[in-house]
Amino acid sequence: MLELRAEVDRLRLALELQVGGRWLLYGILDAILVLQGIYLALAEPGEVVQKIWVLAFLLPLLGLGIPLLSDVVALERRAGCLDLALAAPSSEVYFVRRILALEGIVLCQGASLLLVTWILGRGSFPLLPVLLQAVATVFLVGATVLFWAVRLREAGGVWLASLLTLAALAPWLLANPVPTPYRSTGGAWLPGLWEGLAWSYRCAVLVAAGLLLFSYARRRLRRPESLIG
Repeated sequence: MLELRAEVDRLRLALELQVGGRWLLYGILDAILVLQGIYLALAEPGEVVQKIWVLAFLLPLLGLGIPLLSDVVALERRAGCLDLALAAPSSEVYFVRRILALEGIVLCQGASLLLVTWILGRGSFPLLPVLLQAVATVFLVGATVLFWAVRLREAGGVWLASLLTLAALAPWLLANPVPTPYRSTGGAWLPGLWEGLAWSYRCAVLVAAGLLLFSYARRRLRRPESLIG
């Protein structure tokens, strides 16, 4: 219990450090996107899941998360303590915790609204693929930002490079998490065979790209001289 509380405190401190004084502005923008998604879902019942997915999860993650995370390494460089952060036994954990603290909020927000939509719709779409795709998307975005953050000195460059990298993966990243038709063969938890195969391929691309980017970022973090120089 004490270890869990300590980890929560570390995540909270990491979030405060990463967001800084920008929390109010980004909180308002996030609330606007979420409320817009809920409004459109209620006003136009068709494609409810897609509206919630885009406005309550994908846009906050890409449009708000990437700008906030783009200085995950540059922040330490400006403060003049990058060498101390890299001197830790597992320096990648320090930066990954900062990324997870912010992305975890977006993930919980999107997953909660999707779960509520699923409950109110009485299992009208397969839930597990949607939630797993959300996790894969968060992992890819975090790995992409970290990959460029350890290579570029300026946060603006990290922001632009991350967006361009994710744009190259747009066919898989922006795909509808609930492809139609899914009611004919799918159930409340899992899709049908062909829909499941299509989702598996899409999710595998996201995870493979994320693993590749994270492995290169981790390798660079383990060579502090490449970042400090």
